Amino acid sequence: MVKQLEYSNIRIPDGVFTRQQLLEENAQAGMKATQMRHALEKLTASGRIIRVGHGKYSADKAKPTYIGNYSDKAILTAQIINNDMFWLDFRVWELSWLNEFLNHQLTPGYVFVETERDGTEFAFDLIAEHYHGEVLLRPTIDDLLRYGTDGTIVVKSLFSSPPPSGPETYHVGLEKIVVDMFTERLLRDLLPRGDYPEALHDMFTRYSVNQVSMMRYARRRGRENEIREFLRDKSSIKLYV
Repeated sequence: MVKQLEYSNIRIPDGVFTRQQLLEENAQAGMKATQMRHALEKLTASGRIIRVGHGKYSADKAKPTYIGNYSDKAILTAQIINNDMFWLDFRVWELSWLNEFLNHQLTPGYVFVETERDGTEFAFDLIAEHYHGEVLLRPTIDDLLRYGTDGTIVVKSLFSSPPPSGPETYHVGLEKIVVDMFTERLLRDLLPRGDYPEALHDMFTRYSVNQVSMMRYARRRGRENEIREFLRDKSSIKLYV
């Protein structure tokens, strides 16, 4: 019966729903409790539904997954690392992406390259060979404001196990960016705090955000309670985890 239901016959409840609600919605079609897990896996893999919380799902496909617009410089930087340090876990993203959400526009635009700790200095040396004078290693806010220009590449350490996002392993999604807005000192110094409530509300309203992986990352960074309270009370975001 599940095989038949997989081919567009499964009825999806409106809004956010639980496993039990999916089962009740399809009880008349013959879905059994033992078949529900398989059906959920197939629905999620096909993109018909997304997981929004612990045991909670949604078919709201109007919200796309956010992938920032990578500049040629950022893409080339990622290729440089991949070619010479293919074993290194790293992420690349750009400060200018946040101009989509903030009232106060950010200039200049920096390219952030975050690598696992043991490879940070090696990555810096490698990138500096290609972009001499345009790369800073673990700068303070004073260093960045003094020496940084539009397109400066900032190389820093990557906190372990960031949320996965995008087709490329170096891609960064909103799940990581949201948490970093509260945990990364350099980012906190660059961003206008007064823009946070509206910016965060805009992110969650316009894009699909995996709250499970976001909160798991926030927990590892020791800021889950702060972020949860801010999202709920200051940005009026409905949390499912």
